[in-house]
Amino acid sequence: MTTLNTKILRVPKEYRNKRIYQGAVTVSVIGGLAGGGGAPSYTAGNGIAIVGGEIAMSSPYTGAFTFTGKVTSQNGLTVTGGSAEITSGNIVPIVMNTAAAQSLIQIKQGGADKGFFGYSNSGSTGIAIYDSTLSTVNLMVTDAGKVGIGNPAPEYDLDVTGHCRITGSPLFGNHVLSLTDGTRDIGQIGGGYFRHGYFLGSVYSNDSVVLNWKDTPQILDADNEGLFTGSVFRFGTHIYSKDTTFQSGFTGKGWKLTKTGSAEEATYGLEVDSLRVRGSMNVYEMIINKIRATNGSLWVSDACELSDVVFVSGDSYRCYVDDHTNNPQPFAVNDIIKCQIYWLGNVKEWQGRINSIDAGGEYFVVNLDASAPDIPEIGDTVVRIGNVTDEDRQGSIYLTSSDSNAPYLEILDDYDTAYEPFADKSVLRLGNLDGLTDGDFPTLGGYGLYTTHAFLKGGIHAAFGKIANWVLSGNRIQSVGGTYGTGIYIDSVGDAAATGIGLYIYRSTAPV
Repeated sequence: MTTLNTKILRVPKEYRNKRIYQGAVTVSVIGGLAGGGGAPSYTAGNGIAIVGGEIAMSSPYTGAFTFTGKVTSQNGLTVTGGSAEITSGNIVPIVMNTAAAQSLIQIKQGGADKGFFGYSNSGSTGIAIYDSTLSTVNLMVTDAGKVGIGNPAPEYDLDVTGHCRITGSPLFGNHVLSLTDGTRDIGQIGGGYFRHGYFLGSVYSNDSVVLNWKDTPQILDADNEGLFTGSVFRFGTHIYSKDTTFQSGFTGKGWKLTKTGSAEEATYGLEVDSLRVRGSMNVYEMIINKIRATNGSLWVSDACELSDVVFVSGDSYRCYVDDHTNNPQPFAVNDIIKCQIYWLGNVKEWQGRINSIDAGGEYFVVNLDASAPDIPEIGDTVVRIGNVTDEDRQGSIYLTSSDSNAPYLEILDDYDTAYEPFADKSVLRLGNLDGLTDGDFPTLGGYGLYTTHAFLKGGIHAAFGKIANWVLSGNRIQSVGGTYGTGIYIDSVGDAAATGIGLYIYRSTAPV
C-alpha cells in the first residue's frame, strides 16, 4: 500500500467555515500510483469506494443515497440488495438500442431466468413478453394496438393461439356474442367455427352440420338436408323427436314423422297420441281404425245377422240378412255355416250348408245337418266355417284371450264337412302352445309358432328338434337311425377311439 505524503487538504468553498470531524473524510490511494501495478482503488469516505472498477456504497446512517445529474455506465448497472425506486415524476424514460432486433429487460429470481420484457420485432413490432429462453412470445402488443396471446404476429384486436376461457357473463357489445361480418371471426377447431347467424361444426367425424339460429333453429347436413328443425331429428329416412325410445302402434310411445321416397316424390307420415286442430283442417283421405273389444273369442270369417227366417220344407230355411249397412249377404253356395249362442245358461247351436242364394243378395237358403239340435231364428249370428267344394273358402281364423291355454291365434283350413272336429283342421297356432300335443315335439309348450311350414329369412336358434331327418339334441347332431350303428353321428366331445374329433361315420358301437 502506498500512501500520499502530502498533508495539504483543500476544502471546497461550500465547506469553509464549517466544522470537519476527524475521520469524516479520508482519501487513500491504493496502488496505481508511482509505477504501482493493478487497478487503482479509491476510498472517498462516507462509505463511497471504487474498487476494481466498481462503485461500492455503504452508510452508517439510515435512508438512501441521493444522486444529482446522470449516471453513465458502459458495462451496465447492477443493483444488489434492496430495490431501485423512483419516487417522483410520472414518466420513467428507459432508452435502449431500438435499432437492434430486440431491446429487452431481463427478469431473474434467485439467479434463475424468468423472462424478458421489452420492444421486439419478432413477427410484429411492439412490446413483448418472452419466456425464460427468449424463444417464445407469450404476449405481444403491436404498434397498431393489436394484442396477441401466444401469437407474435396478431392480426385481430385480440388474437389468441391456444384455448380461451371466459367465466361469468361476458358481453360482446350488447349481446353475449355479436358477429356481424359474416366471416370466421372466431377461429375453427376440428371443423367448427362461428359465423354470422350460424354455427358450423362436426357432430361426427365425417358429417358436417350447420346450426342456424338466426331465422329458424335447424341443423343441416352437408347436403343441406334437415337433421334438426325446431325439435325434430332426422336419422336416415325417419325424423324423430328427442325420445329415442319411440315405439309404434297402439301400445307404443313417443312420436315420429316419417319420410319415404325420393326428394321429388316424398311422402310423409305422422304418428302421435292425439291431434287437436284449432283452425280448419283439409283431409283428402282419412282412414279411421277403431279398436274393438269383445267378451270371449273372435272368429274371423264371413258373417251376418238374421233379420227374418222362413221355413221352406224339411230341413230347409230361407234366412234374410240384416247387417245394418245395406250390403248383400256374404255367403256363397256350398258354404258351411254355423250358429252357436250362449243364452241364459243354455247353448243354442246349429250347422248347415248353403243350398242357394238370392240374386239380389237379400237372403240365402240353408239345409240344416240332420244332427243339428236347433233351427235358425231371428237375431241369430251366423259365420262361415268352411265350404264343401271351394278350397278357397274352407279356412278361417280364431283369436282368443279367454279360451283354455289362451292367448293364441289359430288358423283352420280344409273344413269341408259339417260337424267335423276343429282340432284336426288347425294348421297354425301363434301364441301359447301349451294346449298342443305332437309326437315329434314331446316338450311342446310355452309361447311360439306351431305350423306345418315356416319360411324364415334370417337367423335361427334351435336347441333341439329335427331338420331334414337330422336330429338336434344338446351338443349333438345325427342322422335319423339312432345314436350309432347307422347314419352319421356328430358330437361336440370325442373319445379315445375317435381321437377327440367327435365325428363318427357309420359308428358300430356306442360312443364312450
